[in-house]
Amino acid sequence: MAIYYFKMQVISRGGGRSGHRSSRSVIAAAAYRSGEKLMDEQTGEVKFYGRKVQPETMILAPENAPKWVYDRQQLWNEVERSEKRINSRLAREVLFALPKELNNEQQKELVESYVRDQYVALGMIADIAIHRDDENNPHAHILLTTREITPNGFGAKNRDWNKKEALEKWREEWANYANRALEKANVKERISHLSNEARGLEYLPQVHMGHKAHALEKKGIRTEVGDINRMIKKHNEVVTQIEEYKRLKAEREATQKEWAHFSPMEKAAVKAAAKLLKTRVDLTIVEARLQSIDRWEKKLDKETRLLAETDQKFVEGSKLLEIIERLQSRLHHSSSWKRLISARERELQRMDQATLEARLKEFYQLGFNNRNDFEEKRQLHEQEKEKGLLSIAAQRSKIQEQRDILEKARTAFRNALVREVAKLYPDWPEAKHLSYDTAIIIKQMNERAGRVIQPEQIRVELDRRYQQIKANEEKIQKLQTINIHADELQRLAKVNDDLRAGVNTLESLIAGFEEAKRRQLQEEEYEEELKLKRKKKTRTIER
Repeated sequence: MAIYYFKMQVISRGGGRSGHRSSRSVIAAAAYRSGEKLMDEQTGEVKFYGRKVQPETMILAPENAPKWVYDRQQLWNEVERSEKRINSRLAREVLFALPKELNNEQQKELVESYVRDQYVALGMIADIAIHRDDENNPHAHILLTTREITPNGFGAKNRDWNKKEALEKWREEWANYANRALEKANVKERISHLSNEARGLEYLPQVHMGHKAHALEKKGIRTEVGDINRMIKKHNEVVTQIEEYKRLKAEREATQKEWAHFSPMEKAAVKAAAKLLKTRVDLTIVEARLQSIDRWEKKLDKETRLLAETDQKFVEGSKLLEIIERLQSRLHHSSSWKRLISARERELQRMDQATLEARLKEFYQLGFNNRNDFEEKRQLHEQEKEKGLLSIAAQRSKIQEQRDILEKARTAFRNALVREVAKLYPDWPEAKHLSYDTAIIIKQMNERAGRVIQPEQIRVELDRRYQQIKANEEKIQKLQTINIHADELQRLAKVNDDLRAGVNTLESLIAGFEEAKRRQLQEEEYEEELKLKRKKKTRTIER
């Protein structure tokens, strides 16, 4: 029976895994999980933990990651070097049980797709080790970096990855991915990240069967304990069927609710994005992928600049080589004269020699030794440049294709949210013309208030804050003339700062309302213009 087991922990320097006292380094952790010999370059120690069954390992990384991240030893030594504090968080580990109903290839595909979509797409590097020491307990260890990766190495730590909401999402998504893999493999079993109590299920534990009863049952002799366990098994099978029915019903309802505010074209755009990313998508996932594409494009821009700079180096080298060879020829020719030369000619020779030495220095600084060296390097550069430009062009084409799909999906999600908010305001015709930014603020305000806040209430609240700020400023001016009540002055100043912060949000909302009203008027004018054109056309036909 497929089981749900998902655990996440942090590996910290000096503290080992969070919640455990241990001095194991991230190098040791990677060696233990991968079954490979890894050297800790800071201590010179070699970490190795032999296994009877070698784990199946792989490293997944974002497209903009440097090549060295795929070297396990270099990767985790770089992680150690990038962290300076004695209690630094070095890695995050995810451990989950794999459905034993799937074969090895299906398990690997499941792990790879889940990890790539849920962690690598956010900018993490994932070091995966699938353990099958016990055929009844296949499981995967995923070591994840805590810093975003850039083409130049590790960047800043992403604190969003530490949030409880992120963990809850990853737990839920593991169940979703595993269930889709089970469904694809025509396996009826399903798992859930929720507890039995949370799911409202009443599974019964089986009664412990002693060795005597077990021996009798093995011989085909029914026992009282065996009969009880068979009844419990049937009961649990019914509970499982009820759970499956509820799950399918909830999925249908969720799908209907999810698509309620999307047009057919927008549904197609979202499905295209899901197909591209090979996972269910929402606005957060789409925007994260677009940010990843932006980083990818910046990497290509840098590669293009480097090629152009190298081109310029060869242009400068060619010009210098021409000058050098001309000067060398002139000096050689003048030194071969047998007649006496004038002081003027000797001065010209000294000037040519000085110029030659200066130009040779520039030539050497560009990385060239002589013409043969220059020509060999230029030929090699031209070959690499051709390959590089073809690769960059192919990647840019891929970027444009992905960006087009994802931007359409982003627009679809934003339009759907505006319609969702507008539906709350049937008596406010301008609501359908709200911008996404205005709509999301309204939605957040409604969620915090636990009710639908009307536009008029927002205007009233803005006026109230204006008046409160003005009243507080008058109090502050009076207190300043007295030169006492410093605590009260400080308190009023803080109150006004908080009020102004809220005012900025409310003012942006009012501006959004005005913009929506302007769009509504434009639409009405356009519709009126269309009506007039239709009337004019009808009269023309009648004549």
